[in-house]
Amino acid sequence: MLRFMPMSFYSKVSEKASMGVVAADQVIGDFPEYASTKDTPKCNGICTGGCGRTCTTTGRKYDSLVGYSKDRAVVKESNLLCTPGDPYNGKLNVLMHEFAHAIHLVALGTDFRWHRLLDESYLTWGERWGTGYATSDQKEFFAEATTSYFRTSTLGPEAAEMNLCGDPRNNTICPDEFSSRENLKTKDPTLFRLVDHLYSGGRTFLQGRIGICDW
Repeated sequence: MLRFMPMSFYSKVSEKASMGVVAADQVIGDFPEYASTKDTPKCNGICTGGCGRTCTTTGRKYDSLVGYSKDRAVVKESNLLCTPGDPYNGKLNVLMHEFAHAIHLVALGTDFRWHRLLDESYLTWGERWGTGYATSDQKEFFAEATTSYFRTSTLGPEAAEMNLCGDPRNNTICPDEFSSRENLKTKDPTLFRLVDHLYSGGRTFLQGRIGICDW
């Protein structure tokens, strides 16, 4: 994911971002920096008042999440290893998605040149993409563009059709990483320019070959 990233971005990511894996009997809040999100008996099923810290803005408990990220991307081992406990059934590499959030935070930072491209693409997403989790906000838009660039998601609705090649009504997942990148390039040149420069310095042919369950 990072091996072809231009040094100007890589240096920021290597200095400020990190990854973590949550074991089967652990939750996101077991990482010290996310300890405040951990649920308690008092807050069980409650997201109001002081218990609001244990819930996301959509009302989900942080303890129930498969992955989460600020500058540290954390993911459940079941998803990372694609074991039977993975709620996405081996169709989404959540660590890639979450680490994209960390990259967004620490690498793009206040670089208005690249934020401008992301703004331009996101504000007009309805002209190119379907409705899905990817279009819920700009952060998710960037993260799902990343998983589509590397083809580490085969969830069509989740990615708002970013990973669907050809006519989206056919629900045909792009068959490989190269075709997924070409799909992004054809349908959203602005978004593609951003992720292509960020992850490969504009050298599209340098594929990550990561896969969904391959690390």
